[in-house]
Amino acid sequence: MRVESIINVRDVLIIVGLISVLTRGVASAVEQPLEEEIALFKVEQEDQVVITATKYKQSVGEAPASVTIITAREIQQYGWRTLADVFRSVRGFYVSDDRNYSYLGVRGFSRPGDFNVRILALLNGHTLNDDIYQVFLLGRDSGIDLDIVDRIEIIRGPGSALYGTSAFFAVVNIITKEGSDVPGLMASTEVGSYNTNKGILTYGRRRENGMDLLLNASYTRRGQTLYFPEYNDGDPAHDSGFAKNSDGESVYSFFGKLRYRDLHLQGILFDRGKEVPTAPYGTVFNAGRYETFNGRYFLELKYAPKLTQNLGLMVRAYDDWYRYKATNPLDYPPLTMNKDYTPGRWYGSELQLDWKVFSWNRLVAGVENQFHQVLLKNFDADPSFLYLDTRKNFQVYSLYLQDELQLRSNLTVTAGVRHDDYHNYAEKRGRHITPRTALVYEPLDGSIIKLLYGRAFRVPNSYELFYCGLNYVCNTDLKSETINTYEGVIEQRLGPHLKGSLSVYRYDIKNLINLTDLGGGQIGFKNLDRVQGTGAGTELRSKWPSGVESYINYTYQVSRNRDTHEELSNSPRHLAKAGLASPWSSEGAAVGIEEQREILGSCFRRACPDLKDPPESKEL
Repeated sequence: MRVESIINVRDVLIIVGLISVLTRGVASAVEQPLEEEIALFKVEQEDQVVITATKYKQSVGEAPASVTIITAREIQQYGWRTLADVFRSVRGFYVSDDRNYSYLGVRGFSRPGDFNVRILALLNGHTLNDDIYQVFLLGRDSGIDLDIVDRIEIIRGPGSALYGTSAFFAVVNIITKEGSDVPGLMASTEVGSYNTNKGILTYGRRRENGMDLLLNASYTRRGQTLYFPEYNDGDPAHDSGFAKNSDGESVYSFFGKLRYRDLHLQGILFDRGKEVPTAPYGTVFNAGRYETFNGRYFLELKYAPKLTQNLGLMVRAYDDWYRYKATNPLDYPPLTMNKDYTPGRWYGSELQLDWKVFSWNRLVAGVENQFHQVLLKNFDADPSFLYLDTRKNFQVYSLYLQDELQLRSNLTVTAGVRHDDYHNYAEKRGRHITPRTALVYEPLDGSIIKLLYGRAFRVPNSYELFYCGLNYVCNTDLKSETINTYEGVIEQRLGPHLKGSLSVYRYDIKNLINLTDLGGGQIGFKNLDRVQGTGAGTELRSKWPSGVESYINYTYQVSRNRDTHEELSNSPRHLAKAGLASPWSSEGAAVGIEEQREILGSCFRRACPDLKDPPESKEL
């Protein structure tokens, strides 16, 4: 493979600076006593607590998974404004954008036409993926204001043994701050390029009786004019390739969280409208009327008392809604406005027991049930014509069990399994059993070895099963996708201020669902491919008492179709990222700089291009 690259002076200076900062940790290890290094390493491990990997608190080193924790401090220092910004810096992840949505790839997998359906997203443990498209929204369309985020837990690998469908490649849990973290009422505003402006109101308070309240509301608006040389074709309707007033975006969001003793209440109300300038799906360019709308709403009540010193209970009930609307200008003379309207609602409950049977044995068991109502509708507005009006109700019943055994003081085995039963879904009864096992071994102080196996599944979503509109053909015989993943992880102390990690993995996917050309101008979803992926990733991170932090990571990954042996599209082989952040003043100001690269095929390019943006655009 020939790699073409131009490395400029800035890149060299950034890389040299990062290596210098990172290696200072190794050099200082010679000067520090061994006991102090070990203590500092353990403090770092204990400070980073993770809940998502096992559904109870434990240190990152103990967690039976490859884990990355993004803190509020990092969000502030690097100036990340969306979840997409965050993931551009995380080892092994890459982001693309089509000026409507942002798309997240991991472990060399990001299929064109998908909507982040193989990564499960949680907000304080509550599922954010909807029940129509299974979409994980991570741009401004996520509705989550990063100013109220305390940390983001990223758990790589299959998570279906605890969470069910869509926990295919990773589980991401966005954990918000408490009301006590916010000093009363705060107001802020942001102004940026491309006519971007944002207003934020946040209120937080903790009363003497223990009641903790956090409220957050925000409004964002942005847009720009774009030039598409492909449409500079002499057609007067294309306005010399300029898409004017066709890229606007407006976002309204409200989040609230109330905690009183063992009772927790949280909810979100979010609406986002986006004009799409790229004329996808055969729509008319520069019509100025292609718009999409996403709305996400939920309310969750949770009761989590400690029954005894060793027995915990969690009961929760929730009600969720999702709405998607789109206006598609089609060239059916005269100009025809085709519309999509796909609302969904689901509600359910969960009961979970967390029992520390002995000092060396901990059990987690739970049951969950969900009831879903979905509608998929497609029609022409004028003249009126109905293409699709499908309504479906289905239920999901789940049971999970996990056991953690500490065989020795430095050796722990975790095993779990979940059973999901789908009723009345695509007129079939679907059962899925997903196990996981993990061995965590600490041979020496400062060294951790993890051997991991997991199986996950993803049921075809309602859009893939039931959407029949215009040139789409339904396929209610779709099978669920499955994945088996094998992974090894090493986490190592390299000095009092430096730690490193190395992971290698392999996965096998069966019954991959693909959007397929069926011929005759028709498309539809089919189970076509088997995919195999292998890869390795390494990372160094340093933290200094002065507040200076840095990271550098690299990932090598290859994902192939097992039947054709071809590498998958939108699957970079190499990802390299580095960052450096330093306090700017004692008042909390900081400066951060990042550099990201990927090698995709035979091209060396930045990690943040619009890989899915057809056609190429130039920003004005």
